[in-house]
Amino acid sequence: RLVDQRTRELRESEQRQREIFDLAPTPIVVEDVRAIAQRLADLRLAGVTDLRAHLASRPELVEDLFRLKHVVAANRRALQTAGFSTVEEMERRLREIMTPQALTGFVEELLAIWEERAQLALAKVYRPVNGGRDIHMLVNWSVERVGGTPDYRRVQLVFTDISEIKAAERALEESEERYRNLFETTPNPMYIFDVETLRIVMVNAAAVQRYGYTREEFVRMTVLDLRPSDEATRLRRAMDDYRQSPPANTGSHAAGLWRHRCKDGTILIVEVYTHTLVLNGRECVLS
Repeated sequence: RLVDQRTRELRESEQRQREIFDLAPTPIVVEDVRAIAQRLADLRLAGVTDLRAHLASRPELVEDLFRLKHVVAANRRALQTAGFSTVEEMERRLREIMTPQALTGFVEELLAIWEERAQLALAKVYRPVNGGRDIHMLVNWSVERVGGTPDYRRVQLVFTDISEIKAAERALEESEERYRNLFETTPNPMYIFDVETLRIVMVNAAAVQRYGYTREEFVRMTVLDLRPSDEATRLRRAMDDYRQSPPANTGSHAAGLWRHRCKDGTILIVEVYTHTLVLNGRECVLS
């Protein structure tokens, strides 16, 4: 009777664990990669020392190793996300959801096995078999150790959908590119300098043409180098005041008339407008 009770409790515990796995809100897949680990061990015995270079020169080997994956389990969310109906279908058609970028990520998994690492985190792009949009995933790959040895019978992959984050990053990059193009093509000479160091970090084509310096020369200069000596002193004082200004007052600013010196010594009378911005994490001024 005690044995029956313990058996029943074990069965109930296993059922709860299966339900937790299957109903988890994030995609989870469990793979058996023992065959892959054995092939890699054979390569090591054959004298391979640099696996990455070996695989790079033999892309067909990466495909062969991928076919050795065995999907042990996948929860409902994983099947739904990839467009599969069953675990068996996932195993049979797994290669179809792998983009070239995802296959590159598989090489990182092979290196983790080669080096007997317990965990690996990498970003992959998958293509659902139902024809939906590509999905950007952060993959946490992990394997437990049994007796100090990795247990490749049950390698767990937990997926986090980062598609929205990637879309936001792309939108930001496109926005930055649009503003960069606007900065570059405007007919007015413009440059950006670092508030702390006063070093010029970017100039547009109009500034190169008007001042006579090359872009390479500009980025080796500070804004003080564009002023006659007496104006440089005035600029230092102005920048001291600027740094002490409250943030609400350092957005756009009409800085008035200044004298600028071109490469050939010509003095320009310039009406200057400035705007504060952050570039590569540094507070800068567009002038």
